[in-house]
Amino acid sequence: MAFGPASQLGIALSEDTDTIDLWPSRSNEEVETVIRTVYKQVLGNILMESERQAVPQSQLKRREISVSNFVQIVAKS
Repeated sequence: MAFGPASQLGIALSEDTDTIDLWPSRSNEEVETVIRTVYKQVLGNILMESERQAVPQSQLKRREISVSNFVQIVAKS
């Protein structure tokens, strides 16, 4: 469902996007998918490795922070 001029910018309603869940029994590949998806959803693109938040990514991989906390950190960056 497109909505006004925002749809021309690649912005869609949340109902139009797939949900990605991160379960405790996740694989490294699933964590990387979540990380890429967060960057794309929050910042609008996938960043180069040098531009990424290395410490929060490591914390997410070690379960020290939640996906929600990771999203907040990326949004504030």
